[in-house]
Amino acid sequence: MKIPRIAVIFFMLQFANASQVLASEPVAECFGDSAVLYSNNDVTLSICHAPYTKIDRSLLGQWQDCDDAIMYLRDKAHGTTKEHVDCSPTTRKQFMVRGHTFMLRHFYTEYPGFESKPLLVETFDILTKATRYEIIAKLRTYSKKDIENAVAEIDSTITKPFDGKTYFTSIYGGFFKLRDYAVSDPDFVLSTLNKYKKKGVFDGEVAETLSNVINEVELIAKASR
Repeated sequence: MKIPRIAVIFFMLQFANASQVLASEPVAECFGDSAVLYSNNDVTLSICHAPYTKIDRSLLGQWQDCDDAIMYLRDKAHGTTKEHVDCSPTTRKQFMVRGHTFMLRHFYTEYPGFESKPLLVETFDILTKATRYEIIAKLRTYSKKDIENAVAEIDSTITKPFDGKTYFTSIYGGFFKLRDYAVSDPDFVLSTLNKYKKKGVFDGEVAETLSNVINEVELIAKASR
């Protein structure tokens, strides 16, 4: 049985245009290693990560992978701690801390090729708790007719006997066209993709890909609305 431990970190964080205090407090309880990313008199942002994940606190102003880490915000006045970010191992994320600003760079899967590329940057002001999203990816542009055709092809494909030569191209092609179209109409895309998920017409790798695409669309929706 693993016993959780609290790592106590003593160090001074210094950033341009930011006044911070010496962090000499317990950080979030976790099963791995912990480190403070930001601390002032009111709040602490800490990261709980696996031993193999290397967090270089001298390079917080540059993008670093957070792998399967979890980040916590501690409200010192109320003595409460809540999860802020879960860096799921199935989707790549990178973080950066500049002054009292915490940034998270989300990645998406480009199709075809399945290459992982930056999708958007989520910016969180630790002092005001305000969050904003900015899409940085150059996603393909599709018309409503293109999307209607893509949906029709998905629907047609799942009613036919499985054909390994065309099935994945038709299904994945449709998924990722819908994902890119979310910049124009996120509500329509989310509604369409979630219908497939609720019906449970896909399993295995296809179901996992659908879930990942839905997660990407949900992020795009936050930036597009």
